[in-house]
Amino acid sequence: MPEVVKEQIRDEVKEEVLAQARQERWGEPGAYPDWLHRISFAGDVRFRFQRDRFPNDNIPNAPPEVFATPGQRRL
Repeated sequence: MPEVVKEQIRDEVKEEVLAQARQERWGEPGAYPDWLHRISFAGDVRFRFQRDRFPNDNIPNAPPEVFATPGQRRL
């Protein structure tokens, strides 16, 4: 294939790619795809806070019977 034909094909492909880039706004700062403009969000946001408070003396919050030795009964 002659070099002239190769250059002509290269130029045609380059022009097609550049035209597509201009149409789809490639490399344009702040440009978003078209499908992004069609999406919208609606609703509300709720936050919840839960605090687990434990005693300062490091004693678990369990009834005393759990910690009694076998045969010993605490009331």
